[in-house]
Amino acid sequence: MQNNFETVNVLGLDFIKATQTEFLEQLKRDSQTKANRFIVTANPEIVLAAKDDLAYAKTIRSADYVTADGIGIIKGAKILGEIVGYGSNCDAFHMTAPDPTGEGAAMAMQLALDEAKLKPAQVDYINAHGTATKANDAAEAKAINLVFGEDSRVLVGSTKAMTGHLLGAAGAIEAIAVVASLQKGRSPVNIGMTEQDKECKVNVVTQAKAHPEKLEYALSNSLGFGGHNAVLAFRKWS
Repeated sequence: MQNNFETVNVLGLDFIKATQTEFLEQLKRDSQTKANRFIVTANPEIVLAAKDDLAYAKTIRSADYVTADGIGIIKGAKILGEIVGYGSNCDAFHMTAPDPTGEGAAMAMQLALDEAKLKPAQVDYINAHGTATKANDAAEAKAINLVFGEDSRVLVGSTKAMTGHLLGAAGAIEAIAVVASLQKGRSPVNIGMTEQDKECKVNVVTQAKAHPEKLEYALSNSLGFGGHNAVLAFRKWS
């Protein structure tokens, strides 16, 4: 797919309430004559329109659309944050269990830092994958230690304590939480924790640490089944 967009109004709606026809009509009204592409992903009933022509769009079939998981760009939207780097890999350790060494997750974090041209000491907050299972939390803590050191000041928390595990939606929701944290200068408290696991040697966010002096850069970790590791690096928008 080419990148010669003049206007992109909507990308990646996972679920929409409008019918296909209503949605395409709305896209056509919004784009008027300025857009030469639409991209809509993740719903097989919604198609990619490669021409500014509603009749043509309705004829497009599976060979012509691109699927994805709900990424969106809206023209004219207020910028809330900046993704400055990402890292992803697959350590293929086990179908469900995390690698207890944390090496794969550590590599993903390091890749995100490298692309963002950040040193570990510049990161102020990590939104951990943090499922509150002994295996995950211990492995992720080791991964953080490998990159940042056991004595790092970087704050670590998990918003899953508030949202539960949203599975396929977890990464997107947690990215939103990280951007909001950077905007407001407040790290989400790791609620529900009464005693820190001795295997998790990280600087957990508590009420006393929720308002750090500096909150400019943050990572968001998503560690999936099969050893999939994905990390986004964010910068506070200013």
